[in-house]
Amino acid sequence: MNPAQLLDFNVPLDVPLLEATVDLMYGAGTPEQILESVIRYKWGALPLEQREGIKTFLSNLIIRYSSDEATFRREATFVNKLNVILVQILKHDWPVRWKTFIPDIVSASRTSETLCENSMRIFKLLSEEVFEFSRLDLTQAKTKELKVNLNSEFGLIHELCVFVLCNTRKPDLIRSTLDTLSVYLTWVPLGYIFESNLLHFLLQLFPQPAFRNVALQCLTE
Repeated sequence: MNPAQLLDFNVPLDVPLLEATVDLMYGAGTPEQILESVIRYKWGALPLEQREGIKTFLSNLIIRYSSDEATFRREATFVNKLNVILVQILKHDWPVRWKTFIPDIVSASRTSETLCENSMRIFKLLSEEVFEFSRLDLTQAKTKELKVNLNSEFGLIHELCVFVLCNTRKPDLIRSTLDTLSVYLTWVPLGYIFESNLLHFLLQLFPQPAFRNVALQCLTE
């Protein structure tokens, strides 16, 4: 098996080789990030069918490793790498070719606390990529498109954050939610802050040592 073949732009993408490479990356801990390189540099040249296949494969892999508490904790580094790769795909395909991404991930997040925790990490990465790092590898037009759509769909993310803060007592999920809010509060419309019970939750969490620093970060924003 030669994973470098995946970077040969002159031949069609070998999906079985891609899957085997992902398995190798996971099983052997190789530092070669072939899958990420394919998405960064060859994504636009891939046929639509292959793009959809990779998106489905990656989404299912993330769900698989995020739905079980023990697996999610044990494979945290691997899951985080999958999240990064997923966000790279979103930068290419969302919203035009993946219109339902945010509604789908919000809906799935309500079924599992660990899945929800990982969704928060994905949302955080997405905001950082769009509002902080987009100048590195996106055109101004694409950056504007992503910002407009992330702003328009933030209501669903906001609802999920409030739902979590209302219903969970799991420290890891609360911290992940606050971490996500801290990056979104730098740019969201003020109505989401002052016309909801978000401030109430932040002030309620601030006195608790486990959440004080990240709650303060949100309040500062």
